[in-house]
Amino acid sequence: MAVICRAQNYTIDDSQWSTPALSLSDGWNMLRTNGSNEYIAPVKQVEEMEALLGEFWNSSISWTEQQGAWMELSFVGTDIWAYGIDGPEYGDIEFTLDGRKMEHGDEGSSQDSEEQDYHHLLLDLHELENGEHTLRYTNAGAEGAGKRMSFDYAVIQGQSSPISEKNDASAIASLTNTPALAAQVTSPLTSTDRTTISTSFSHSTSTPNPNSTSTSNDSSPQLQEGVIQAQAQAQAAAASSAALAALFPTQYSMAQLASLKEVYTFRWNAAAYFVVVFASCVVGVFLLFIVHISLKAYIKDHRPEDPYMDGCEQGGSSKTQGSPLTTTTRTTSTQGMEAIKQPKDSGNYVGPPF
Repeated sequence: MAVICRAQNYTIDDSQWSTPALSLSDGWNMLRTNGSNEYIAPVKQVEEMEALLGEFWNSSISWTEQQGAWMELSFVGTDIWAYGIDGPEYGDIEFTLDGRKMEHGDEGSSQDSEEQDYHHLLLDLHELENGEHTLRYTNAGAEGAGKRMSFDYAVIQGQSSPISEKNDASAIASLTNTPALAAQVTSPLTSTDRTTISTSFSHSTSTPNPNSTSTSNDSSPQLQEGVIQAQAQAQAAAASSAALAALFPTQYSMAQLASLKEVYTFRWNAAAYFVVVFASCVVGVFLLFIVHISLKAYIKDHRPEDPYMDGCEQGGSSKTQGSPLTTTTRTTSTQGMEAIKQPKDSGNYVGPPF
C-alpha cells in the first residue's frame, strides 16, 4: 500500500517572540531593523550587533547573557533545525524537548574558536512524532567561560494528511496518462515517491497485456475516469495545503507582534532627529502665523478713540459748514479791511502816526 504525503516547512523567527510560537524569559535583548533600530535594554552589545544585522534571518537577532534565561519554541512537525550565533563568547545550551532534557546538549559549541559563526546550527532533531512539541533553550553559561546565548530562527518540517492511498502503485500510474495529470499528482511528492511512480508507470506502459483486446473507443471512458480522479486528488491536495497553512502561519499579525512582554526603547538616529526638527519648525511657523492674525484682529476690535483722528475725519464737514471760530475771524478781518480802505481825510480815521 502506497501513501502519498507532502512535507510542509515553515520558519519561526526570533522577532515573533511573545506569540504562541515563541516565548522568552527575562534577560533577553532583541535588535532588528524596521525603519529604525529597536531594542529592549541599552546594553554594550547593541553597537556590535547593529553592524551585523544583515547577517541574520529577517535582519533580527535575540541574545542574552543572563545565566538560566530560557526560550521556548512551540511547533508542530517531525523535524526542526535551530540557528543562532556561536563563538568564544557563547557558552553551552541546555535543550529540553516536551519536558525531557536532551542528553547531548549543544554539540556545536565552539568556545575555543577565535571566529564567530553567525549561521551556526544550534540543534537539529529528526523523526519526531508528527504532533505538537515544545523545545526549550536554557543558557547554561558559567563564570570564566562563554556566557552568551543567541537565537536567530528555526525551520520546522511537518507532514500534511495523506493526499492519496492506493493498494497498488500501478493504480496511481494509471492516473498519469498525460504530462499535465502527472504534474498535478506528483508535484507534492518527494523524490523517492516520484521515482517509484515513474518506475511503475514505465513498467505498465512498456509491458503490453497480451490478453488485452480493447480498442481506443473502449479506453476513452477509462481516460475520462482517470481525469476525474486526478482532479479530485488535486482538489484534496489543495484543501490539505490550505488547512495546513492555517495551522502553521508563517507570518504573524501586527496585533500579535504588538503584544510584547516589554516595551521597546526608542533609539535616536539621524533620520529621527531630522523628522523631529522639521516638524517642530513647521509647527512653530504655523503658531506664529496664528498669533499674528489673532493680534491683528484684537487690535482692530479694541483700538481706543483718538480726538485728533476724529477731527481729521470731520475736516470735510467743517470746511463746508464752518465753525463759530472761523466765522468770527472772517467777520473781524472784513471789518479791518474796510477801515483801512477809508480816506485819510475822514474824521473818523485813526491811523498810526507817520
